[in-house]
Amino acid sequence: MNKRNKTILGSVFAAIFILGLIQLTQITVAQDDKTINISQAITLEENSLISETQKNISSIDIDLSDSRFNITNLELNFSNIIQHRKLSTIEDNPLTEERIYYKNPAQYNLGIASQFELKKPTNIFGVYVYGEFIDGTSESINIQINGFDETTHTPNETVHLTKVLEMNTTEGWHFQNFSSQAKVLNPGNYSVFLNGSGLVDPASIYYWYANDLTSKYPNLYSSLYDGSGWYNTFKGRSFLFKILQRENKTYFPSEINMNVEINGTEHLVNDGNDLGYGSIDLNENFHPGVSNLHIPVNNNDSAVLNFTVDISLSLKNNFRCIGDLEISNKTGNEWSFNFNTNRIKGNYSLIFAFPSTWENFSLIRNSITLNPGSDYLIDTNNDLILIHNNSISYGLINWQLEANSIVQQIDLNIQKPNYQAGEEISIGVSSPSNGNYTYVLYALDIEKYSGQLNYPEETNIIFSYNLSSNAVNGYWTAYIYWNNQTDAGVATQIFSISGGSSTILLNGDDDDNGGGDSDIEGIIVDPLIIFLIFLISGIVAGASYTSYVMVQRYRAKKEAYRKRLHDKVNDILNLNYIMITDRKSGLNVYEQFLAGKDLNPTLISGFLDAIRAFGIELTGSYQNSQTVKLEYKESKIIMSEYKNFRIILILTDNPSESFLESVEELSYDIDKEFGKELENFKGDVRMFAGIKDIIEKHFYTTFIHPLTIVVSADTKLTLAEQTMVNKAKAIMKKNNLNYFFTTFLMADEKFNPKNVELIFKLIDKKIFRPVKLD
Repeated sequence: MNKRNKTILGSVFAAIFILGLIQLTQITVAQDDKTINISQAITLEENSLISETQKNISSIDIDLSDSRFNITNLELNFSNIIQHRKLSTIEDNPLTEERIYYKNPAQYNLGIASQFELKKPTNIFGVYVYGEFIDGTSESINIQINGFDETTHTPNETVHLTKVLEMNTTEGWHFQNFSSQAKVLNPGNYSVFLNGSGLVDPASIYYWYANDLTSKYPNLYSSLYDGSGWYNTFKGRSFLFKILQRENKTYFPSEINMNVEINGTEHLVNDGNDLGYGSIDLNENFHPGVSNLHIPVNNNDSAVLNFTVDISLSLKNNFRCIGDLEISNKTGNEWSFNFNTNRIKGNYSLIFAFPSTWENFSLIRNSITLNPGSDYLIDTNNDLILIHNNSISYGLINWQLEANSIVQQIDLNIQKPNYQAGEEISIGVSSPSNGNYTYVLYALDIEKYSGQLNYPEETNIIFSYNLSSNAVNGYWTAYIYWNNQTDAGVATQIFSISGGSSTILLNGDDDDNGGGDSDIEGIIVDPLIIFLIFLISGIVAGASYTSYVMVQRYRAKKEAYRKRLHDKVNDILNLNYIMITDRKSGLNVYEQFLAGKDLNPTLISGFLDAIRAFGIELTGSYQNSQTVKLEYKESKIIMSEYKNFRIILILTDNPSESFLESVEELSYDIDKEFGKELENFKGDVRMFAGIKDIIEKHFYTTFIHPLTIVVSADTKLTLAEQTMVNKAKAIMKKNNLNYFFTTFLMADEKFNPKNVELIFKLIDKKIFRPVKLD
């Protein structure tokens, strides 16, 4: 046998051996990326806060613009709940004063009266009198509302209202309250009479001021009283007083059982602090189903009320938006949703509560991409997108919301890698949580079967499929897609089919009954001829080599991922201290000691002194981040400079290359968020508290903090997640602690990538949360 034949024969035996090895090996590496599009729906919330004032009304009508909204809060603040109420001023310009006093039997004045006129039935419930009494006054006098003698132009003997005069030593207006003597006075003339007929003490002196030159009502009379009769009657001289009167009642709401009718239910109006005021605060979520909300206002006083009301109305509507989810092993999950809005009046806004795993948001309004921050807000702390009032104009608006999320891990477990045509394929599927499953089977990279699996409440299922007896021979790939409303994932499984047909029906059906959709018939080739062709051309050897390369690449990729994850954890555990300084002043703008780390302060101050003493500066372009590694007293120092600031990190050991790349990315993100503040830094460090979130994004420092467990009744956990949570609970219970460290969960085992991934996932889902230690 010559060398060439030996080579061919060796290749054949190698190919047969490798093919046999592949037949015995379970391969779960995906071939070409196959994407799938699934219809999805999200819920958005639209809100509007309507604030308005309606004056001099008897019932309330609020324009809601549209009937789709729910009312979540309604505040009504009433004022001037009256039929009519006013303060009538008779005179308010003090020019002279008159005394009421008793000095001796020859010198005294025991009263003053001043006329006023009522033109309609009026209830007087108060009079303001402008005057004072002198120090030492010990005796009281009365104020009265008397009838009026049209002949003598003086008060008559009829006393309608009377009370003790309330006054003090300060010149000014003094209110006399007659509300407890409520009485309606008919139209006509009356007098306000300050009656001091009982004075006997010369030290008791009262003054009432008057205008005897420019009276508002020159036809009115005033008189003095000597205890037995009236004298010195003047026309055009008015004493200063104001009448607080009501021609229609003013109410506290409770006096008349004032209520409003909303959504078919009566709600009592609460009393305000003053007469004529009331309020109602209705915290109920209801759907009025109308575009104009009419609110009748009722009472039990058989009177039509007149009032002013300040309205604050909160409206809310949740609407579903249909969109598309594209699941891809290579590009990740891409979410895209289109919706329309037609805003209403008020302070209008849109809110979308997004899943914590979503990122890279894009918002497009009428084909124009909006800018986050100025046009809308992304609140990563509460996982909310807020489109505020100023970004939403009136009229129909078309929106497009796009986002990405990582492909969630799905574990597949096939019972065996090789099947005979006519057998049932069986693959175990384990997903992160319950959801929907879709399968697609490819024979020689051509889609053969696809469909939905209905297991909405299951996270661990068995996918089975009965192959037809003439299923095409060769390697098949099963794509299993999983999704719920917030996440999605895909996994692939390669298996082989033998004992079937060599016919490939393009887009057709290869079951026993035939009946495919395609008009293209397959080409039937004898298996022996195929084998000889592959043997002669060396394709078998090439396929074997390709399979070997695929396996090697998969192993290398898996090992590289394992190393990256290992480096990531080591870097986090090695990190002791982070400091951001202003390059110009050398002052710290932010520093952070990692949890559980003891660091000698002299180490930090000594290192900074060394920087200042030796003038350490990193040279390079102002526009590029410059990083250097230093060693100082058995600690590893990473110093990075960019524009106006310096990042200093102290570690226990040398970091990985990916960590150094993260330091550079951290520089750019700090400059993006705080560049202007750092450039204009004047010593106020309070504005830089947000750097902590940027550091967490790049270094995952939560991993090293003390953690607690937050799980509610609605929390959905996979079996693996529940196992890890139970392990953390057991550790806390054993050590009598209300917290744990991630190192506790890894202390009794070698580095396990799956467990580390699981810890990071529980942190991302906020089931493991950082806690402050006392």
